[in-house]
Amino acid sequence: MTVLRPTAHGSVSEPGVAAPPATAAQQVRAALAVALGVIALGYLGSAAVVALVMAGAERAVVSLEAVSAGAAPLWLAAHHVPLTVRGASLGVLPLLPTVAVVLLAARAAGGLARRLRLTRPADALRVVAVMGVAHVVVGGLLAAFVDPPFAAAPATGAVACGLVAALAATAGVARRCGLVTLVRQRFGEGVLAGLRAARIALMCLCAMGALIVALALALSFGSVRAAFADLAPGFGNGSGLVLLCLLYLPNAVVAALSFVAGSGFGLGAVVVSPLRVVGGQEPPFPLLAALPESGSRWWLLCLLLPIAAGVLLGWVCRKADPLPQNRLLVVGVAAAVVAAAALAAAALAGGRLGAVNLRVPAGMLAVALFCWVAAPAAVVAWLAGPRPEPEDEPADLDEAETEDTEGEEEVAEGDQEAVAEDEAAEEDAEEPEAAEPVAEEAVAEQAAPAEALAEEDFVDEEELEEALLEPPEEPEKR
Repeated sequence: MTVLRPTAHGSVSEPGVAAPPATAAQQVRAALAVALGVIALGYLGSAAVVALVMAGAERAVVSLEAVSAGAAPLWLAAHHVPLTVRGASLGVLPLLPTVAVVLLAARAAGGLARRLRLTRPADALRVVAVMGVAHVVVGGLLAAFVDPPFAAAPATGAVACGLVAALAATAGVARRCGLVTLVRQRFGEGVLAGLRAARIALMCLCAMGALIVALALALSFGSVRAAFADLAPGFGNGSGLVLLCLLYLPNAVVAALSFVAGSGFGLGAVVVSPLRVVGGQEPPFPLLAALPESGSRWWLLCLLLPIAAGVLLGWVCRKADPLPQNRLLVVGVAAAVVAAAALAAAALAGGRLGAVNLRVPAGMLAVALFCWVAAPAAVVAWLAGPRPEPEDEPADLDEAETEDTEGEEEVAEGDQEAVAEDEAAEEDAEEPEAAEPVAEEAVAEQAAPAEALAEEDFVDEEELEEALLEPPEEPEKR
């Protein structure tokens, strides 16, 4: 029978014995391997998308060289590196690949922290630094050697790729490496509750933006279909264009959210907002075919959607703290996080598309969402939450003082009884000492009759001999 034993180098630990924590060098090596794996998976995913688009296009030759040449620009675009195509600026980059890359990096960093049992902020710093540096190097090299007709600035590529990877890795290791606990200790539980509530508000706002996009596409179905027929006739070309529209769908959701908030958006000479609409010539793209040509008064009802998100946020925060002012702090933190997320999303969603500029006013959108969300949330959280208990009346205080006085008197009486019991116990302890002579006299009296009996029962030897020598008496005859 074979007996399994640990190896000499300790790769297999004994049952029930926890593995030792990884050293700093082991953490760096493992983080580097994970970073390279994330880069490779992202590149392969970009190549798969390019190959799928080329396979559906007519008269397109699918080759390894062509797919590799198209995968590098898409990977850079996923990390939001601005590109140029034949000298024309491509600043409006799709957000869906960026979301996929962030989720992949965060998941990989979180899995690394779980496997290595990382629990300290210093461990998180090593993982984030290694992930960021690896993406900086690879992003700078790909931007420098990207194949024409694409081009990118190496410095911009390095900084953008490293920043996206570092932020994603930080989100992945935040909970396991104690960053969440550190935030709680530094800023309190209210800030952490605000961060959790902001996540719900952001999901609600994103759902509202997606609803507006779906309604716009449904109402402009004829224009969208005509755009598909003009740009990509046939099933293969149409499938590739559908995939491209899906990649830009988050950009459309951000623009629709800006429309709902009242700040609106612009594309060249076209301006769209609930208050006014300015028509113009837009590029031939199916998502842009859903833009309206004229406004309507009914669009003002769209402003109720962010108010509804604020009401939901207030309802979520209503039990965050017993005190109303503390609940307002939670609402303020959540609204600030929502505004910051909207600011970043609007900055990433817009950009130049050749001679046309897609404008999503990031600052105006952040301020508008903060106001629309924070005001109703504060009202709901203040009114719907628990109230502190009222203080006792003065009569209750007098009763309490009377009870305390009676209790003190009872305690004083109890102390006097205890003192009397102690004195009685001391007297009882002294009585046995006085009773000792009486006990000795009783013992002496009991011993005296015994000695007298012993003296009466004693017979001398001479008397005994005389009694034995005397003849027995004869019985008298009758």
